[in-house]
Amino acid sequence: HMTEYYQARVALVLSRMAHLFVSLDRKEDALQSYASLLQMYGEISKLTPENEEMMVEKAFVLSSMADLLEEMHKENEAITKYEESLDVLKEMQFLKEPSKYSSIIVPIQLKLGKLLVSQGRVMEGLTKLEEGIEAISLSSGQKDVQTIDKGYSSLMQTCEQLFEISGNGNPELYERLLEMHNKLSELMIT
Repeated sequence: HMTEYYQARVALVLSRMAHLFVSLDRKEDALQSYASLLQMYGEISKLTPENEEMMVEKAFVLSSMADLLEEMHKENEAITKYEESLDVLKEMQFLKEPSKYSSIIVPIQLKLGKLLVSQGRVMEGLTKLEEGIEAISLSSGQKDVQTIDKGYSSLMQTCEQLFEISGNGNPELYERLLEMHNKLSELMIT
C-alpha cells in the first residue's frame, strides 16, 4: 500500500543494504536483501508492468544474486538466477529495440555459458556463449571493445575448463570455440 515514490525509496535502501552486506562478506544477509528487493519489484511490476527501468533493475538483482550464489558454490541456484535474469531481459528486448539490451545481456550469457561448461553441461554452455557473441555482433554499429574483450576472456576460460574436464578435449568443441573467436575477430576489424 506504499506509494510508488516510497516503493522506489525502499527498493533503493534494500539495494544499498545488499551491496553493503556483499562488501562485508555477509553473503546470506545480502541474498536476503536481494530476495526482499525482488519481492518489492514484483509488487511494483503488478502496478506498472511497462516500467522498463524497474525490469532492468530486476534483471540486475537476479544477476547479482547469481554472482553471489556462484561465489558460495551454489552453482545450480546460480544457473537458475542467471536464466531468470536473461528471461526478464529477453522479454523486454522483444518488446523494444532488439539491440537495446545487448550490453546487459551479453555478460550474463557469457557468465552462464562458462558456469554451464564448468558443471559439465558443455553443449548448453557453448550455446549460451554463442548467443552472447551473436548479441555482441547485433549491438549498435559502434564497437564495444570492452564487451568484445569479455567475449575473448570467456572463450579462453572455457577452453581451460574444457581442457581440465576432458584432457585433450573434443576437437568439435574447440572448432565451435574457434568459430566464436573468428566472429569476435571480425568485429574488431574495421
